Amino acid sequence: MFGFQPIAIIGGGTGMIGDPSGKKAERVLLNDETIMYNVQAISKQMQQLIGKNVRMVNNTDWLQKMTLIDFLRTVGKDFNISYLLAKENIATRIEVGLSYTEFAYTLLQAYDFYQLYVNYDCAVQTGGSDQWGNITSGTDYIHKQIGEDNLACGLTMNLLTKLMGQNLEKQNQEPFG
Repeated sequence: MFGFQPIAIIGGGTGMIGDPSGKKAERVLLNDETIMYNVQAISKQMQQLIGKNVRMVNNTDWLQKMTLIDFLRTVGKDFNISYLLAKENIATRIEVGLSYTEFAYTLLQAYDFYQLYVNYDCAVQTGGSDQWGNITSGTDYIHKQIGEDNLACGLTMNLLTKLMGQNLEKQNQEPFG
């Protein structure tokens, strides 16, 4: 309605890793077939939910092209370990265990936001409140790459996790099952 082009990002690349946010233990890595199935299923759901006027992109398109050395030199060098350890999604998992794979997830999502900002003119990333640390990693990375004169910002919404729309972040209840 206001001339903005919404972009839905499908995490085919980040789905290979798994976000540690909100998890108490290491995620089980999915095989390629399951990831491809999930990407197709989520894409179909997104189109039904939000319509055809939304651009859909898959982060596999840029993540798969990078070698590990490229990623570490391009993205990893711009993240301080103490900065990452202060992120709630990482800090809450340190005591129970966090693999380097999941530790690096926030860098992948930061790079996603950078790619969207540079290649798709996307200035606002939205997500559930559990994504705040990942989103701010993205705005910080864009700031380091582009400079202070950028429009990158984030917006989060509370997660609804119960059938009746209750939010478990504020209520100490068990999720529905």
